[in-house]
Amino acid sequence: MGEKLEKKLGHLTLSFSDIKVQTILRDYLKSLPDVLAEKPASSSGKHHNPKDNAIGGLVWHTRTISRVAATLIEAMGGGPQYDHIRIAAIIHDLGKYGRDGTSSHTVFEHPILGGEMFREFTSKKRLDTKTRGLFADVVRLVERHHGRYVSSKYSKTVLPKAERVDELLLHFADMVSAAPYADFLVDEHDCIPGEIPF
Repeated sequence: MGEKLEKKLGHLTLSFSDIKVQTILRDYLKSLPDVLAEKPASSSGKHHNPKDNAIGGLVWHTRTISRVAATLIEAMGGGPQYDHIRIAAIIHDLGKYGRDGTSSHTVFEHPILGGEMFREFTSKKRLDTKTRGLFADVVRLVERHHGRYVSSKYSKTVLPKAERVDELLLHFADMVSAAPYADFLVDEHDCIPGEIPF
């Protein structure tokens, strides 16, 4: 399954002090379809910068939002109380092309789908109460990462709206990381060893 995805994004999990959290996130990345490692962040190209819209752009976008979220969290004082935001930044768009990753278009309902996928994966793990609560917060953020953009003419689904500070922070990080000027936010430090940035 997602060996390619884990290889390209797994290093983002190393910043978490809890080894169990690192392992579960890496296993989750491995459980996802390899094709996601090659997908653009947007099938239409409307809402992302050029690097996000290239082959592998979903990976690039994930690295960028992770960098933006980490920078905002650091400015707020940092700490493990913000881990749910950092985890959500890594997984927020991984349902974008459906469960099997084969949709030719990005799925509008992907925030809900992505939350469901992570909830289902983690429900099969033996977790302590603290980690289960952490992952429930991650699901809530993933489901609300579209902020106030909760409806589409292409879908009857209305997404949950971001209202809490942590939900809005993830949405803001997503918006900033998708902007045309966001290219400078990711550099060789965000890439795996031996990989050349776009």
